[in-house]
This record gives sequence, structure tokens and C-alpha cells, in this order.
Amino acid sequence: MLSGDGPQEAVQKSEILNAMFCPVHWEEEVRKFYEDLTTQLVETKSKRLRGDWFQLDAVQEYVSHSQHLEI
Repeated sequence: MLSGDGPQEAVQKSEILNAMFCPVHWEEEVRKFYEDLTTQLVETKSKRLRGDWFQLDAVQEYVSHSQHLEI
């Protein structure tokens, strides 16, 4: 604990250490991470059709990234 830290910072540090080094439900945390990442990518790389419906051209995404590779 730093000299300027109070009890709130100590609690926060403890929570962060437990989350990083003692995950109880690590499978759920990994699944949630990839679900959030996939949702973010679909929303940024696709076209909104209506409401929460999106159209994603996976081939276009693959081709545009593979053009930079030399095969």
C-alpha cells in the first residue's frame, strides 16, 4: 500500500489480485471475454440491417486481411 492510499484502494488492490490470480469461474470469464469481443467486432465490421440484426461479410474480412500476406 502506498502512503497516500486509503482503505478503498486496499480493497480495490485485493479485488484485482484475486481476479487476476485466483479466478474461481475462469471458464465463464474466458467465454464472456470472447463473447464481448465477438459482439464488438460484429458491430464495428458489419452493416446494421435493423435493430440488433447485423450482416457480416466474413469472406470480405478474410480476403482483405489475406491480401497483405505473401503466399
